[in-house]
Amino acid sequence: MDHHCVWVVNCVGGKNYKMFLLFLLYGFLTSLYTVCALMPYFLTTLQVHPESDPHSLSPFNAAMVFASGVLDIGFSFSLGGFIIMHLNLLLRNRTTIEMYEKKQSSPWVYDLGPYKNFQQVFGQRKRSWLIPKIFPEDDCTLNMACGLTDLVTEGLLDNDDNDDETV
Repeated sequence: MDHHCVWVVNCVGGKNYKMFLLFLLYGFLTSLYTVCALMPYFLTTLQVHPESDPHSLSPFNAAMVFASGVLDIGFSFSLGGFIIMHLNLLLRNRTTIEMYEKKQSSPWVYDLGPYKNFQQVFGQRKRSWLIPKIFPEDDCTLNMACGLTDLVTEGLLDNDDNDDETV
């Protein structure tokens, strides 16, 4: 498990982490689109003499556009921050809980490199990365990401690289 997200009302973990990241991405893109669509009207609410502007609004509509613009800009920034944080965690193969609770170990045992870490969550086929679905051919890497199979067994980590030596 990565964490419990109140926005999706579910625990985010290995099997739904791709969907969570895509939810953040698509929410951010939608919010950014609405900011761009509202921007001409939002800027007229900041003018001293808006009567000369073709986008002139009534006082009530101007207040609604101003409030919507401020909230939407704030929402876009917060979603952008979440995306940056989770991409950083994804590329280092860490969970949110590990980020806050675990000590930094160098190198991180589960870090396979940014590209392989990304493939563990999003799958092998690039054309399916933006589709919120887990494909059957990605079960192997997804099971490794969830800790259901061993990295050595799957051939992604050599026995020599394994730090769990028995004495």
